[in-house]
Amino acid sequence: MDFVSAKAILDKFAHAYRAAEFMAEALDTAASLERRAMELRANVEHLEKEQAAQQAAQTIQAAQQVAAQQQAQQAHAARMAALQGEHQRVRDTLLAQRTQIDEEIVARRQAFEESVGTAHKVLAGLTDRITDRQRELQTLEQQIEALKAQARQVLG
Repeated sequence: MDFVSAKAILDKFAHAYRAAEFMAEALDTAASLERRAMELRANVEHLEKEQAAQQAAQTIQAAQQVAAQQQAQQAHAARMAALQGEHQRVRDTLLAQRTQIDEEIVARRQAFEESVGTAHKVLAGLTDRITDRQRELQTLEQQIEALKAQARQVLG
């Protein structure tokens, strides 16, 4: 084997060795890229989980806000219903009191009118009695005058 053939064989081995080194570097790079891809995939999965958790938290928060708003509306409706009921109760009480007052006024007016009627009758009766007494008095005065006149004649 001569030098040229040995060199050719060695060159083939050198090329094969360089190719093997290149392949080793390529495999290392591929392994590194694969590890990086796995890290990125893990990061993406972690970010997706965080995003899902945030969306779930936002959904829960939105649901809580809706529930709080509904509770506030229900509480407001309950307060309004209670106020309406109280208003109606007070109104009914006032109407009942007004009806009682109106009935009392009517009853007292009737009693007053009856009293006035009775007073007119009593007054009319008293007036008649006064008139009768005045006539009696006039008659007695006339009789006294007549008796005085007779007494003057007799004494005369």
